[in-house]
Amino acid sequence: MIRTDLAEESASDARYQGSGFFSEKKDGVTCVRIESEEAARAIGKPEGAYYTVDVESFLLSPLSFERDVERLASVIGRLLPKKAQAPVLVAGLGNRMITPDAVGPLAVSQVLVTRHLKDADLKGFEAVRPVAAVSPGVLGQTGIETALFIRKMASLVRDGCVVVIDALAAGAPERLLRTVQVCDSGIAPGSGVGNNRAALTRETVGVPVIAVGVPTVAALSNIAVLKKDMPDMIVTPREIDQAVEHAARTVAFAVNRALHPDITVQELTALVG
Repeated sequence: MIRTDLAEESASDARYQGSGFFSEKKDGVTCVRIESEEAARAIGKPEGAYYTVDVESFLLSPLSFERDVERLASVIGRLLPKKAQAPVLVAGLGNRMITPDAVGPLAVSQVLVTRHLKDADLKGFEAVRPVAAVSPGVLGQTGIETALFIRKMASLVRDGCVVVIDALAAGAPERLLRTVQVCDSGIAPGSGVGNNRAALTRETVGVPVIAVGVPTVAALSNIAVLKKDMPDMIVTPREIDQAVEHAARTVAFAVNRALHPDITVQELTALVG
């Protein structure tokens, strides 16, 4: 089985033909639904809905920025709580000091936070969704498991959900920085590169968890046949610095548009920079 965080790749690799599995592609979005324990075991992913959104390569100039933002926002919006005022905690996972792992922290710094405005009961903000944002770092930086940190913070959004943003691993190199996965099953940070941490799911956090991830790395063993004594390695494009910044901005604006649909991309640019 290939090493990947992308459910679409895992399903293709497993070639599962049994019940409890559904896959459809429409308008640049592939939806994979895993709806049985049997399918989950065969594919190697938890039950849930997984959307793979095709975007213009983040390695290129962001000429399709607004189009990608809107397509991604529409998918994220499908998984948010139906109640427009339900509170949301956005968490940017990963290590800001390691470029391929910096998508989450960079994205969350551009999320429009509004919880403090709602708490202040300011006139004119009655219809704004309360949003909080955190970047919890990684275990080696803080000594605290990300899942434990998020579980404590989730008490702020008991009637809402948590949206986590993270870097992912892809199986095929052509997937790197060209797709975004959105799912309602949560996330197991580091699973695609064999560095499994405690999962962030509804069961572990206490509220629904929506995961938004961008594949930035791939295992060398997925791409080439390694010599017997050669250790596996993680590879990433050489233009990763600029690409991660572009990816983080696109994801952040998509999350903002999904959470605050009445605020345009142009207005968001003025509000978050």
